[in-house]
Amino acid sequence: MTSGTFFYYLLLKNSESIYYNNPEDDLKGLKYKDNISDKRIEPDGTIKVNVDVDELTKNVVSFTKDIFYKNYLKDTLIFNDILPPSKKVIVSESLNLFKWKIISKQDTTILTYKCQKATCDFRGRKYVAYFSKDLYQMGGPWKFDGLPGLILYIYSEDNYFIIEPQKIALNQIKEDIKNPYTKDKILGWEEYRKLFEEKLKKIAKHMKAKSGVSVKITDQIENLEIKEIKIKVKE
Repeated sequence: MTSGTFFYYLLLKNSESIYYNNPEDDLKGLKYKDNISDKRIEPDGTIKVNVDVDELTKNVVSFTKDIFYKNYLKDTLIFNDILPPSKKVIVSESLNLFKWKIISKQDTTILTYKCQKATCDFRGRKYVAYFSKDLYQMGGPWKFDGLPGLILYIYSEDNYFIIEPQKIALNQIKEDIKNPYTKDKILGWEEYRKLFEEKLKKIAKHMKAKSGVSVKITDQIENLEIKEIKIKVKE
């Protein structure tokens, strides 16, 4: 339902970076943006809209501000996420998540910068990235990192998503980048993963109890290295 084109911004300075979006920009990139019948802004800045896909299909779509903060000196990645059904949480994990294979003989040019190709497997998906040593010695969008240069372009081989740069601006950041989560309770990755799985199992059990049929959840859990959540009806 949230398919479309969404815009994020990556800021890097010294040993820190911020990768974030603007919910208003995301709303403009929604595939069914012309079918919006209502719009509400929550206290935390989340935008919720009613979308009429057709006469029978109506959905509520939420656009939350995502912030991925990285500190390279501390090997730390901190970001906000949602614990089902709708609880906002702050999660931390290591920056060293990817085992890249650099394809040294394949070069390309992206926005005038010469880039190298690299590939990796990560939590059930195969990724292809292009990075440039001419811009920065590290960095990348979302959780992607760990190459000897700045990751500019990346996609999954199954076409689940693609991240590509639209514009590069040099020397534009005047102030230092700051950790936006200093006052928040932070969950470790394994703790978050366990809580997420427990919440999904409760949801699946509730669905089974209401419908009387077996339930299987597969959507949006691949990044947690969970293939599926199954709750079967006893025979």
